[in-house]
Amino acid sequence: MQVFNLTSLNTSQEVPRSMYKPINITDECIYLEKILITLDDTWSNGIWAYNLAMNKMHRIDQGQHVEYADLYDIDTPTMHWNGTTKLDPDFMYFATITELKDEDYIEFYEIDLISGTQKNILGFKFDKDSLLYKNMEVLATGYILFRLSYDMELSETDFFDVLYLIDVKERKYYEIMDEEFKINYGQRIIIGEGEEAKIVFDQYFLSEEEQYDMLTSEDIELIFDLPENIEENMLHKNAIKMTNLKDFIDEIKSGKEELTFEIIDEIEEEGSIRIIGETAENIYYKKKYYDFALREKGDFLSLRQIGSYQVHKINKKTLEKTFIRNVHGDIEVKTNLNRAYTVTPQNKVIKIQDFDTDETIYTYKKRYIGKAQEEVIEFANDEYLVIGLESTESLKTMRYMIVDAFTDEIIIIGSDVLLLQDYLFIV
Repeated sequence: MQVFNLTSLNTSQEVPRSMYKPINITDECIYLEKILITLDDTWSNGIWAYNLAMNKMHRIDQGQHVEYADLYDIDTPTMHWNGTTKLDPDFMYFATITELKDEDYIEFYEIDLISGTQKNILGFKFDKDSLLYKNMEVLATGYILFRLSYDMELSETDFFDVLYLIDVKERKYYEIMDEEFKINYGQRIIIGEGEEAKIVFDQYFLSEEEQYDMLTSEDIELIFDLPENIEENMLHKNAIKMTNLKDFIDEIKSGKEELTFEIIDEIEEEGSIRIIGETAENIYYKKKYYDFALREKGDFLSLRQIGSYQVHKINKKTLEKTFIRNVHGDIEVKTNLNRAYTVTPQNKVIKIQDFDTDETIYTYKKRYIGKAQEEVIEFANDEYLVIGLESTESLKTMRYMIVDAFTDEIIIIGSDVLLLQDYLFIV
């Protein structure tokens, strides 16, 4: 694993302040989105390449949005800091949004990192008062998802969005008609390659707290009415689902309203299911039955599960699901490329244990007792700990510290951290 210190790039004295967000990396360059920040606004200043050998940086996106920056917004795909993002060493994507009289105009671009060339994938216009562009995400190499909201007042939720799939080679986009997939908040994981590639995801529509509160409190309800084709009981359907990626794309292109998925595990009003994370070999998820549901069942095995949740894993090669064990209390389960592990805070130390074997693999000795709360955010590749430092003073600020697990030495402290596969960035 490599650690990159980008703190010198992110200046805090200037207005606007510059912050660089890593979005890709090759053997030669780190690719970053330059974010400009003022007290009132935040905007993108394009995609930049930092040459590792020459220690130089230059902008690589091209077009009118560079020359007329005030007229355009720039968007790059959503990245997941926890390492589930798969980087493509050959291609990157971005979108530009601008106003043309009473219309918004969106264009999607592909940057070929091998040749250094950029091409326009497609563009389209729509009435600026009818739709709002929200974000884009790379589904897999050559396929992009993007989201538009058609209710401006309710754009904070995904329930009133239109979701599209772009086929980069075809230079076409297709509306995803499946309502459940469209409003799903779960994370997607691609396993396998080529014709064998599959998409695995957890399906849920509310946070665990929101789900529980809606079921147990008469005072809690949604702050908006659901669309006509979505019923309230649907919001409590949690599941782990899977399908072949090629079939998934073909069904979207055909306009199918209910996409075909295999259900690996599911639960409805009795509890929740969430993906914990993935290792190189497995996907881990937790399944929690609500205590009131367990009490209603009343049998011995159900009562024993009160105050706990189940952890299962799915083998990426065989797709076999295995129950590991029940976890009691507030013990947190995390994953890195090598293993699933638990983090247990104690008075002066934080214990990290292998989840499958319960073996203690690292004991972190706290450094700032009484001065800052220390939390293990990530144990990256079993090599580096990412420690969150929250000040205990009246003005609470969060900082991140990288600790070498082999030497127990502090590598660097910064304002944010990003993990992309086998690369750790401190910014």
